[in-house]
Amino acid sequence: MSAPALPERSIVYSVQDSSAIKDYRTDPVVVRSMVNRLVLAVTGQPDLARAWGSLVSPNDKVGIKISAAGGELFTTHRDVVNTIVEGLVAAGHPRKKPGRNQGGRLRPGPRGLPDEVDRTP
Repeated sequence: MSAPALPERSIVYSVQDSSAIKDYRTDPVVVRSMVNRLVLAVTGQPDLARAWGSLVSPNDKVGIKISAAGGELFTTHRDVVNTIVEGLVAAGHPRKKPGRNQGGRLRPGPRGLPDEVDRTP
């Protein structure tokens, strides 16, 4: 009997910037930079449009899972969601298919993808 095959090694990416949150408020420019650096690192692409394009195609249906379980301080921050939407648009994803998540907290923009996250209950 042969030994079971070992799983492939995983690569874990992380990014930190102490200026991302100050006085419990995010800095959208810093958060955008952090998300963009991660996407470039993970994909190995030279620019954001190619990086996001390597992850999704314009015909893909994309869902953005927002975690709201931890309340305002521990939920998915709107700056992260907005940066993901910007990346999808840069990759050529159309802004025409409206959608809502199960909790109804994602407001579609005028053409479908969210322009921002609505944090009202």
